Amino acid sequence: MVRNLIFGGLGQDGRLLSELLMSQNQKVTAVVRKRDFINEIPGVSYIVVDKIEIEKYRAIIASCNPGVIYNLASMSSVAMCEEFPKISLQLNFELVKKITEAIEQFLIENNTSQIKLVQAGSSEMFGISEQPIDELSVMQPKSKYGLHKKFAFDFIESIKGSNPNLFISNLILFNHESVLRPENFVSQKIAVAAANWRVNGIHSIKFGNINVARDWGCAREYVSAMQWVGSQKNNENYVIASGTLTKVSQILEHAMRYAGFKGKDYAPNLDQTLFRENETSPLIGNRTKIQREMGWESSRSIYSVIEEMVEFQVCRIKES
Repeated sequence: MVRNLIFGGLGQDGRLLSELLMSQNQKVTAVVRKRDFINEIPGVSYIVVDKIEIEKYRAIIASCNPGVIYNLASMSSVAMCEEFPKISLQLNFELVKKITEAIEQFLIENNTSQIKLVQAGSSEMFGISEQPIDELSVMQPKSKYGLHKKFAFDFIESIKGSNPNLFISNLILFNHESVLRPENFVSQKIAVAAANWRVNGIHSIKFGNINVARDWGCAREYVSAMQWVGSQKNNENYVIASGTLTKVSQILEHAMRYAGFKGKDYAPNLDQTLFRENETSPLIGNRTKIQREMGWESSRSIYSVIEEMVEFQVCRIKES
């Protein structure tokens, strides 16, 4: 039985990955900052660690002896990282160093064990590019989140090959959405707005710049790719992306039409304070490598994902 250790096990990706691994009868232990009994996945063992402490991590690794470790823990809201840069640095970079140091200590003490570490990076590490982003593209982050993720990426690259029993992959994840997204993410804001329109005929949600474009995909599909990377005993990096640009305004318009908006034009509530000062250029991911090696494709469009999210929010509003 494959033993998996997930840091950040109660975030969107952590929960989806836990579900996938449990469905494959694999063993899953998740490290979280606090328990959340409503959202926990049956069968997963949860361990609370509320501070970045290498000795606790080493003890956890020793106790579960994982074959694969996924680091999905981060402060992933770009706005929150700008507001709280010290916390962003701790969670998006310093945590990665402590986890890898704990892994290295464990492997030195247990030289017959092998571990694959999968580190979740972000397209935010690339601030400007006129070409599709691949595994070798130059990083020019424009946000604190992107910068701190780049620090982690560079650190991971610097220790590759230091221990023959440690395999590491950096993932470059483009935007991927699901019903589990927090409501401070624009995709879930759109879903809530559309659901309120269907149920109540009105909403008061404010949006920032809806003309920005992103490479959006389905989180469940991206997690499937993530799990495949975890099964590979190599040090390869992979871009996981849809390869398609979609504007926020297009997703919002689709969601409102799906929810029943009948007017000619939908006029969203815009708030200039929600506009990002250092907006990245429209970045498209080049998924050629993982498509060639795994046969992976992003088959679900962001439009089908947002419809699922709207239905989820409609049920939530009706039940509240």
